Amino acid sequence: MLKIDTGFKTINGNNEVIFNYLSNIDNLKDLMPEQVVNWTGDLDSCRYTIKGMAEIGMRAAERKPNSLLLIKSDGKVPFNFDLKIVIESLSESTSQVKLDFEGDMNMMFKMMAEKPLTNFFQFQLSALEKKFS
Repeated sequence: MLKIDTGFKTINGNNEVIFNYLSNIDNLKDLMPEQVVNWTGDLDSCRYTIKGMAEIGMRAAERKPNSLLLIKSDGKVPFNFDLKIVIESLSESTSQVKLDFEGDMNMMFKMMAEKPLTNFFQFQLSALEKKFS
């Protein structure tokens, strides 16, 4: 099992606004690096390819208004995973957001995937910060 916790990043945005944006799974395409291609998505799910790697599919599994979005792999991926997007309000106009990832993978794959996935999630948080700045 691979676990990645990005830690919280402060975002200039109300937690409700950030939650509503992230709750539309298709909006996640705006937070992806250029290596992500062939994006298809809608309100509840998406599918994309990471160049030279794998096709990834995921879907919203749970939404707790203004605080939590749980995204799960769709079963058609190299390994099953859960991604929790946690949002906490700091003020009327500031929130903090973190990504918690748990992937069901063997030790060898875990060693190869941990650093690239950590960088991938940090990229997404930075893109979210820019989106709301």
